[in-house]
Amino acid sequence: MTVETVAVVSAGDMGHAVGAVLANSGLEVITALDGRSRRTVELAAKAGMVDVGDADTLVARAGILLSIIPPDQAVGFADRISAAVISAGADLVFVDCNAISPDTTGKLGAIVTASGARFVDAGIVGGPPKVGGKGPRFYASGEHADAFAVLADHGLDVRVIDGAVGQASALKMCYAAITKGAALLGTGALVTAGVMGVGDLLLAELRSSQAAMLGWLEGRMPSMPPKVYRWVGEMEEIAATYEAAGLTPDFHLGAAAMCRFIESSPLGKEVPEKRTMGTTLEGVIEHLAEFATAPEARRSPAAAKGR
Repeated sequence: MTVETVAVVSAGDMGHAVGAVLANSGLEVITALDGRSRRTVELAAKAGMVDVGDADTLVARAGILLSIIPPDQAVGFADRISAAVISAGADLVFVDCNAISPDTTGKLGAIVTASGARFVDAGIVGGPPKVGGKGPRFYASGEHADAFAVLADHGLDVRVIDGAVGQASALKMCYAAITKGAALLGTGALVTAGVMGVGDLLLAELRSSQAAMLGWLEGRMPSMPPKVYRWVGEMEEIAATYEAAGLTPDFHLGAAAMCRFIESSPLGKEVPEKRTMGTTLEGVIEHLAEFATAPEARRSPAAAKGR
């Protein structure tokens, strides 16, 4: 399969970085920015992505479409794209790269397949890629995974795995359950220690007995707050994955509640390019501990939603 134009939606932190890699390889990378934020528009322009406005134009021009959006928007977006595919009679490879459960992926895949488009289940493992650097792995499953694998020639690390639609999503869910789940668990413990006046003692003990773990948290916690709003749906999808496997969903439902708490704090309202607070692990602990004891934390709909 030869591809000249790839659509990437949306041009957020991951999407615009993926778009930049593909554009740098010589592909035309298009996106639809109608109704998107100023930040997203700026990120798309920075990546060399071309705004074509709406879903109908996107489908008419692209051979492959990568859906990289918050999990709770994935099915609705697939509905809109599928309607556009039917209207245009387009030959499209729809690659769902979202952090959703195998069950949700199956439902989404059925919608896309019914439109006549080819569906690929993909799970992104790792952070946003950099042009010329090492990027995340795109694990792909389903009968049309090879149609997505052509982008391995254009800078993406695509790894086709055996199995039907749902396998790549299962891998992504289990990986994020460990990485993001552990980051949220550590955040909760450190903030609780801060509120209870033993924060410095806990940090000292971790430096002494769990230095590798603490170093890992130091590398993840400061960058987490501005993007944690996207993790709410992901934690809920992980919970659903656990439940489908016969395990309790409660751990990651609790992680989703922690995400809502962080999202509702001043740290959660910052944007990555304009951070002024909580840029170190100690800073994150201090700000969240202060917020945890503030009256607005008790009143916040985002915080209360998880209780």
